[in-house]
Amino acid sequence: MKEDQEYFDSLKKLAGKDDSIIFKPNVELYELYRLYRLSTYYWHFTGYGVDEEKNPELVEHFGITPLEAMASGCLTFCYKAGGPRELINDNENGFLFTSSDELIDKMIEVDSNITLKEKIINNGKLFVKENFSYEVFREKVLSLYKVRPSLKDWPFFPMKKFPISIIIPVYKNYEMFYRYLEINKKYFEGCEVIVMNDYPQENITKQVKIIYPDVI
Repeated sequence: MKEDQEYFDSLKKLAGKDDSIIFKPNVELYELYRLYRLSTYYWHFTGYGVDEEKNPELVEHFGITPLEAMASGCLTFCYKAGGPRELINDNENGFLFTSSDELIDKMIEVDSNITLKEKIINNGKLFVKENFSYEVFREKVLSLYKVRPSLKDWPFFPMKKFPISIIIPVYKNYEMFYRYLEINKKYFEGCEVIVMNDYPQENITKQVKIIYPDVI
C-alpha cells in the first residue's frame, strides 16, 4: 500500500548509511522464523507516543509478532499499551516499557543476569504453548462446535443454511490459511466459510472456491 511504502522509505532515510540496520521487507515465513531464532531481543514499539484513550486504534490490538518472538526464544520487550499489556507479565515472560530509557535499563539488567534471562525465555515459550499453540486452538474451536446451537435456535438468521460459520483471517499467511481449511473440512463439513483478506490482489476467493466449489 502507498502509505506503507512511504513509511518504509522514511525509515530507510532515517537509517541513512548505518550498515548495522538491515531492512527485510516482505520476507517469506521460513525466513521470518529463521530471523526470530537468530535474534536475542525483540522490540515492539507499536503505540509508542500515542494517547491510548484518544486513539486506541493506533496501539497494538493483539500482538501476534510478540507471541512469535516469545515462542522462538527471544527476550521480548513491548510498549505498555493495547494487547501486549495483557500478554506480557513484566519480568516473568517478557518486559513492558513506557519509555526508551526504561527499555534500555531493562535490557541492561537482563543481559547481565543469566538466571533472569533463562527464566524469561522459558516462561515465554511455555506461555505461548499453553495459550496459543495449534493444539490449544484446535481444542477451543472443537469445544465451540460441540456446544453450538441447533438450527431451530437461530430464528434471527432465517436465511442461514448452517448452524455455524467459520471466519478465516488470511492476511497473506497461506500456510495458516490452508491449515484452517484442512481443519474445517475434517471437523466442520457443511459449515459456512467466511474468509477475511486484506490482500484482494492475491485472489484468495479463487483458492477457496477450488476447495469449496459451493461457496458463494
